[in-house]
Amino acid sequence: MKRLSLLLLALPLTASCGFDASGLTPDDQFDALGDDATVVDALFEVAPGDDASPETADDTSNGDAPLFEAGDGGCLDPKLDCPAPPACHTASCTSGVCGTTQDTSGTTCSGGKCDSTGACVQCLAGTDCPAATPVCTKNACVAASCTDGKKDGGESDVDCGGSTSCARCPLGGACTAGGDCKSGKCAGGKCVCAQDSDCGSGDYCDNGTCKAQLTQGTKCAAANQCTTGNCVDGVCCDTACNGACVTCLAAQKSSGPDGTCGAVKDGTDPYKTCTAAPPCGETGQCAGGACAFAPTTTSCGAASCSGTKFTPQSFCSGKGSCNTATPADCSPYVCAPAGCKKPCGGNGDCVSGYTCTLGTCVALLANGAVCAGGGQCASGNCVWSGASSVCCDQPCDKMCTECATGTCKDVPSGMGDMLHAPICVSATNQACDGKGNCLGTTGYACTSDGQCLSGTCNLTGGSGKGTCA
Repeated sequence: MKRLSLLLLALPLTASCGFDASGLTPDDQFDALGDDATVVDALFEVAPGDDASPETADDTSNGDAPLFEAGDGGCLDPKLDCPAPPACHTASCTSGVCGTTQDTSGTTCSGGKCDSTGACVQCLAGTDCPAATPVCTKNACVAASCTDGKKDGGESDVDCGGSTSCARCPLGGACTAGGDCKSGKCAGGKCVCAQDSDCGSGDYCDNGTCKAQLTQGTKCAAANQCTTGNCVDGVCCDTACNGACVTCLAAQKSSGPDGTCGAVKDGTDPYKTCTAAPPCGETGQCAGGACAFAPTTTSCGAASCSGTKFTPQSFCSGKGSCNTATPADCSPYVCAPAGCKKPCGGNGDCVSGYTCTLGTCVALLANGAVCAGGGQCASGNCVWSGASSVCCDQPCDKMCTECATGTCKDVPSGMGDMLHAPICVSATNQACDGKGNCLGTTGYACTSDGQCLSGTCNLTGGSGKGTCA
C-alpha cells in the first residue's frame, strides 16, 4: 500500500474529523483515522497486486511504482521532498521521482574528499593533508618517508635525493645537483653516469650515457668501450696486441680480420717500433711479427793484419750482433789485407828466418846445414865445401878458406885449396900457409922468400928468379 506521508501531514485532520494529528507520525496518523473510509479512500489507492507492507521511497522490488509517480503529485524539491542521500551523493528529483547522483571526485565531504567511487576518503593528494602528515597514501594522510612511493619531504624524485636522508637517485632519476645522484652527476635535471661502474654489466659510460659495449672488430675509441677490454688501432681487439710489429687491422696484416692481433706485413713497420741500428742491429722493418736484424751476409768488420796475425772479414749473426772473426797467425807467411800470403811466391812472402821453397815458407838453415843457395841459409851464405854446399857464417870466398862445418876458416898450412879459383894445389907446386895465403912449395918459381911456404926462394945466376926451397 502506498503511503503518502507528506500529503497526510498536510491534511487538516482536525477540521474534517475533529482530531488533532499534530506530533504524530504518518503511521500514527493512519491508525488514528480508523475506519473513516471517506478519508482513507481519498488518500490511498491500492493498485491491483499491491501489498499493504510499508515501503521506502525507492523500493520497487515488489513491483510497486516509485514513491511518487509522474502526474501523481510526487517530489518537487529533492532537498525537501526526498530522503537524505548517503555521503558523496546528492538527492535528486526527476519526473517527480526521488533519486541520488554521485558527487564528482574531489568534492569536499565530512571525512575529507569524495573519490571516484563515491566514497568519502581522507585525501586524494598531499594537498588535502595537514602539514604534520603531508603525504597522501592510499587515501590516508601520513608523515613523509623514504618508502612512501611519493616525491615529498624535500626529495628530488620519488623516495630519493634532495635534502633528505633518503638514498641517492639512480640513473634517470630527477635531480637538481650531483649530490642527488648515486653517480654524483646530474645533467639536464636527470641523474647520468659519471663512470663505467655506474652502468650495468656489459655497458660503458659515454659522456653521461650508458651504452652497450662494442664487439670484437668494431671501431672504438677507448678500451672500456669493448667487450674484449682492448681497443687497439681503433678497433676492439682480442688481445692487448702491444708488441712490436703486430696489429689488429686487417689492412696492415698479411691475413686475418679486424679485431684479431697478428703480425704486420714483412718489410713494413707501420708503427715505427723498429729502429735501424747498423751494421748488425735492427733494420727498421718487421719480419715474422718482430723487428728484423741485419742478415748474416752483412759485413761488420773488414779483414785486417796485426803483425803476422790475420783477422778475416766479420759478418752479422742475424740476431743483432757481430760475429767477430777469430784472428789467425800467418807465420811463417807474411800477413796481407787479403789474407796470409800462402802459398808464397818468393822469399818476401815469408817472415824473417824463412825462405820460400816451392810455394812453401820453410825455416832458413843453420850454419853447417847442406844448402842449395844462400837464400836457404839464415846467414845468407851457402858455400861449397867440396862434397856439398853448406850454410856458412861468412861468404868464405877467399883463397885458402873453407866452411865444411858452417864456420869459415883458413885451410891448414900445407893443404891445397881446390874450392877457389885459381886453385892452390900441389900440382902447381902450391899450398896454403894456414893464414889464408896460397904459397909456393918446393920448385915453385919465385922471386922472393915471401912467395914460398918454406920462406926461402933460391935465386940463381943473379937473375932475380929462383925456386922455392
